[in-house]
Amino acid sequence: MSYAIAQKALSLWGMESASLTLIAQRENTVYRVDDTDTQRSWAMRIHRAGLRSKRELTSEIQWMQALGDGGLSVPIPIESQNGHLCVETNGHWVDLQAWLSGTTLSHHPTRKHYRELGVAMAHLHHLSDAWVLPNNFSRHSWNHEGLVGDTPVWGAFWDN
Repeated sequence: MSYAIAQKALSLWGMESASLTLIAQRENTVYRVDDTDTQRSWAMRIHRAGLRSKRELTSEIQWMQALGDGGLSVPIPIESQNGHLCVETNGHWVDLQAWLSGTTLSHHPTRKHYRELGVAMAHLHHLSDAWVLPNNFSRHSWNHEGLVGDTPVWGAFWDN
């Protein structure tokens, strides 16, 4: 079913002839979108129905844009042909982002890796703290209440 949704969503970005490769199927279903004519690739996320609202997803995408504008290496969101960052297709919200190439760290991390990670995290926190939230920004919080409070974001883990 998600492949049909992805195929249909391609037309909203004017990429009907692009190919799709399933990358992950977890909270979101993620496809790599490849255009052989332009030799460009993107990541298409199909969000699980009912998990997040359009407002929440758009807020996440706006934050990613702000991080990218601040120089952090993040997937750059791509607007649909109608200028939307998130579109509805067959009851699912779908967004498209630039593809970031990389490799999985498959060996034991070194001090250099931890140092680079620390620098990137500091940059992320600096940009996030300095960012002025847009008026309609809506995202859950990963504070104490959101993680382990009475109603944590991902549910009552203690029931498992």
